[in-house]
Amino acid sequence: MAKHISVFMENKPGKLEKITKVLAENSINLRAISVASSGKYGITKMLVNNPVKAEAKLSEQDITVSLRDVLAIIVSDTPG
Repeated sequence: MAKHISVFMENKPGKLEKITKVLAENSINLRAISVASSGKYGITKMLVNNPVKAEAKLSEQDITVSLRDVLAIIVSDTPG
């Protein structure tokens, strides 16, 4: 099992940059990202190297975030 963070955000320029800046400033690395938009708002789901820290640091910046268990499978990164 792994944990991912989900971030609720407005669909406006700079919102994703704010999220990734908080992660970068706290030495949190992205492993995977998915963005789903529906009009004015969207959900960004991320696998990061330290999801508990990411949730705390994003929450400190008044960013709506949740932490959830997910099933992750590691596959080799080879052609074919």
